[in-house]
Amino acid sequence: MPTNRTDLHEKFLNLKTEAVELLGAGFYSYDNRLKARLYDRARAKVGGMLALVYFHQKQDSSPVEIIEKIEQELMPAFSSLIRKLEMKGEKTGKKQFVKKGEKP
Repeated sequence: MPTNRTDLHEKFLNLKTEAVELLGAGFYSYDNRLKARLYDRARAKVGGMLALVYFHQKQDSSPVEIIEKIEQELMPAFSSLIRKLEMKGEKTGKKQFVKKGEKP
């Protein structure tokens, strides 16, 4: 990102702070559906950070190693975690509506 654009750096740091706050809220949430939504919002903030970096990157330069690591490891981990929570929520949601004596 351009070093002379303090507004971009501020936006990047705000997205980073919001992502960390959402991760913390998700971690301490007991409701799996809420946890998945919070993690999804955190993933969106990290995606916004990546978009800022890529948009303002010089065309002839390659991404910084940490950016590649975020894109190749963190984002897929977010997706996997969210999907597992959604599946867990679907299972517990079905159990809630099963009448006594019936099989799910």
